[in-house]
Amino acid sequence: MDQGCEGMDKICVWLEKLILWVDKCGPPPIMWVGMAGGRFHNPPAPHIEIVFMTEGECPALSIGDRKVCLRSGEASLHSVHFGNKSEPGDFKGWCIFLDVGDEREFESLCKSPLFCSISVTRRTELEAAFANLSTRCYRYGTGPEKGYLDPRPLFAGGQKPPAKIPMLLVKNALLDLLVILLEEARQGDNSSTSEYPPSVSKAIEFMSTNLNSPDLSLPAISRAAGLSVDHFGRFFRERVGISPMRWLQELRVRQSRFLLERSALLVEEIATEVGFQDPFHFSRVFKTHSGMSPTEYRERHSPTNASPKRYGRKGQ
Repeated sequence: MDQGCEGMDKICVWLEKLILWVDKCGPPPIMWVGMAGGRFHNPPAPHIEIVFMTEGECPALSIGDRKVCLRSGEASLHSVHFGNKSEPGDFKGWCIFLDVGDEREFESLCKSPLFCSISVTRRTELEAAFANLSTRCYRYGTGPEKGYLDPRPLFAGGQKPPAKIPMLLVKNALLDLLVILLEEARQGDNSSTSEYPPSVSKAIEFMSTNLNSPDLSLPAISRAAGLSVDHFGRFFRERVGISPMRWLQELRVRQSRFLLERSALLVEEIATEVGFQDPFHFSRVFKTHSGMSPTEYRERHSPTNASPKRYGRKGQ
């Protein structure tokens, strides 16, 4: 049974290549993203598939003439150019298909199958990234299936191109997911870490996928966790070290930093995107966590070093 790839460096190289390529693309090259399971059966296509197994094991996945095993808690990056298939089984996980077409960066995939895998330690965070991307594709995509986003028809038949801001939000969610995988691959030490209890994991996933809702409240998060408000608050703090609402606030600030670095959204738009109705309140919270205003953060960390006048009102 062939397994893994020739060293951790190889998956890092491919993830870095994907990140740079996605960053320079127009509409995100996503063909499909969502939760699936039971069987692999994909005909040959110029796609790269990324899978994160959440339950069960696929003992014999055929990728071209290679046979590999995918276990729960592992993420894989593999080509679909030669097709892939498996026998039916009791497994499921998140997956995403990226259309790399005939791009020169991926010419080698037409010559031999690619398969790389890593053990994931930040499982909850990676699941939340997949869920966030799937939600955005469902919200802004035009395809017939949930989670489906085919960029090609958006430009067909003289149609108007997709709105810039929604496409940026989808692209940012995709880049966020790829960066998490790259950080996991670079970590090198893939020893397992203790998982949060199921109720805490459910709460974290619920917050991650709904962080742009300004009405996200402790009672709503407690219901998602299946616990009473009082019990949940104490239990979450005992297991995570901070309160649920503090965790949510830190998550919103982390996501806003990513948008400040990667997008040209106004500060007001970023505030709304991460669940703040009042941009001035957002700026105060951001400064408390980051030691500087959103505009100052963007000036220091944006690769374009754009003028602050473009991104918000003075003082934000």
